[in-house]
Amino acid sequence: MKRRILSLLLIMSMSVSMLVGCGGNDKDNSKEPSKGTEAGTNKDTEKEDTTTKEDEIDTNIYSEKVELRSDSEKKVVAYYDPTVVECVAGEKEDGTPEVYLGEMWDVYATHTATAEDFMNYVISVMGGEIGKHEESSLSGYAVHYFTLVEPGTGAFWDKIYVLELDAGVALNFRMQGSIEEGSDLEKELAAIKFVVEE
Repeated sequence: MKRRILSLLLIMSMSVSMLVGCGGNDKDNSKEPSKGTEAGTNKDTEKEDTTTKEDEIDTNIYSEKVELRSDSEKKVVAYYDPTVVECVAGEKEDGTPEVYLGEMWDVYATHTATAEDFMNYVISVMGGEIGKHEESSLSGYAVHYFTLVEPGTGAFWDKIYVLELDAGVALNFRMQGSIEEGSDLEKELAAIKFVVEE
């Protein structure tokens, strides 16, 4: 209920902001549509750049940031809108950083570039095989859901979520929600901008 009220307030404030910002400019505003819009894009031939540069982020909206744990050489910082995304950052018992971003629990950057690379790594370490693989495009991000099962019997072992960024970075996380359109995860991903640093 609390999230719905916050979402409603955010939509209302965005609507008012749009009305205030209308008109009064004779410049050519025929720029390409912003991320997340359908007009003018061909999804078959173009891939949206889901990794944003730090200087392109509107810090009035994405006013908070958190550095994610990374198993790769690349550093990943998540800028987020705190009115939409709740963030909890701390440490595990072994001192490893742990970040929860809304629906995404213990999110971290892997040393692999794609979801398939990450699953191949998991199978090489844990054994098992992929029982199920679903992919959704949520707010411009490619999100993958895998189940890991026991070879032969198909008995369930684990579920794994992976989010791919265009900079050759895969983020692994856990969650209880869904990766369907209209889910809480989709709304939260619209309020997060990931910056990948070499």
